[in-house]
Amino acid sequence: MAPKPPSTAGAVAVLLLITSSAPLPAVAQASNWETEPVEAIPAPEQPAGAIALPVGEGVSTALPESWVKTPSHILVRNVSQPTLTPFLPSADKRTGTAVVIAPGGGGITVAIDREGWEVGRWLASHGVAAFVLKYRVKPSPAGHAEFAEFFHANRRAVAKPRLDSKAPPPNPDTLSDAQAAMRLVRTRAGEWAIDPHRVGFLGFSAGANLVLRLVQAEATGDQPDFIAPIYGRMNRIAVPANAPPMFVARAADDPLGGGRGFGLVEAWQEAGKPVEFHLFERGGHGFGFAGSPGTTSGHIGDAFLSWLKSRGLVEPGN
Repeated sequence: MAPKPPSTAGAVAVLLLITSSAPLPAVAQASNWETEPVEAIPAPEQPAGAIALPVGEGVSTALPESWVKTPSHILVRNVSQPTLTPFLPSADKRTGTAVVIAPGGGGITVAIDREGWEVGRWLASHGVAAFVLKYRVKPSPAGHAEFAEFFHANRRAVAKPRLDSKAPPPNPDTLSDAQAAMRLVRTRAGEWAIDPHRVGFLGFSAGANLVLRLVQAEATGDQPDFIAPIYGRMNRIAVPANAPPMFVARAADDPLGGGRGFGLVEAWQEAGKPVEFHLFERGGHGFGFAGSPGTTSGHIGDAFLSWLKSRGLVEPGN
């Protein structure tokens, strides 16, 4: 068993944990995050068992779902039908704890492989039931050339805002999809051997921002029992009275605000809510649980697992 990390109350924790589990392949960072190439690809083979989530009335399906890739990620865009894909641990490993995973993608794509399926498989191998959310995003041009221009313009826009500025308004359907995912996991908790009071929500980048929107919505029955926003916006937010314990991780050299303060962590501390914060010296943006080559960011999964263990959430046999 990996050693438990030291307490990080009121301090920044630097990750030094290594477990015997096989590491995920590292993610190479593009030389320029804002202009890295993007190419159209056929829909890849996808994990079995995806569950369609309700979409309500009046949802446009005019633009077909399509797939692209960058040097480090496979992305799906123009999602009109949200889904939740389970990754369940074997009976001898399951702990009763579950995590819904929201990949990033800038609000116009979903980085479904590195920040979704790979993380889901890794968590399930450690006894945590994982559910990867393919959520609805803002529409993007159908043609690839037009999309590539749109994609790079969007990246430049999200890289510029200061921490005290307002982010572009997200697709309102995204929050509805996150809430539907939480309700589904709790509704079927018995079927999946999950404790409905131990369901967390983990998100990367735009998915991390979705984590905070979910918490601030405070809808009954939709609130996670713990959260993990990974390399999302770090600006200060109003902390709800029922805010759950939070695990935060990012790299200091993240081009999306890595060195501009830690208002989010400070807000949780000032509200008297549990928070653990891991700041990697290097790692850039979009490293998922695999990490960037030559950096300590690849130990993020071990840190998250150790944090769950410290809270008594991943002991087998519960």
